[in-house]
Amino acid sequence: MKFGAVPLAEAGGAILAHGIRAPGIDFRKGRRLSAEDLEALARAGIARVTVARLEPGDLHEDEAAARLGAVLARAGIRAAPAATGRVNLHAEADGLFLVDAEAVHHFNGVDEGITLATLPPFSRVARRDMVATVKIIPFAVPERALASCLALLEGRPPFSLAPFRPFGARLVQTRLPGTPDKLLAKTAR
Repeated sequence: MKFGAVPLAEAGGAILAHGIRAPGIDFRKGRRLSAEDLEALARAGIARVTVARLEPGDLHEDEAAARLGAVLARAGIRAAPAATGRVNLHAEADGLFLVDAEAVHHFNGVDEGITLATLPPFSRVARRDMVATVKIIPFAVPERALASCLALLEGRPPFSLAPFRPFGARLVQTRLPGTPDKLLAKTAR
């Protein structure tokens, strides 16, 4: 990925590195600049912008996050759509969130631009609770880094959800001679 300030004439299709606010303009960082955007910037008197350009072998942050989210979403865990290089993962049922902390550390050690954060191990979660998030920090990551993360996930999932199961209980009472019926009835309630 190439990053730097360029004249507007060279910024078409590039990713805006910093948000820009001017009269009639409110562009957030990460926006892919269109011809209309460049015209609006020129009308506002802006001549140069700082942008990022993907190079061969780079993968856009949202695509990389979506691919990781799809692999991380396992039984009982749903991945939200990718946005701003992030995919949030949510529990689909009440349960116990299990984390392999060592696997998370290995994942986070693959590339400084790719991170995974989770709730603490053995957290009790409710349906729809966010349990983890994967974030692509720069606007793009090398495809080889993503491939390494995906390979790591196939061999060792970093977390899972153990859904609670309905459990029935029964009461066994022992009657001793002289035990009043009233006491047994009260205990059963």
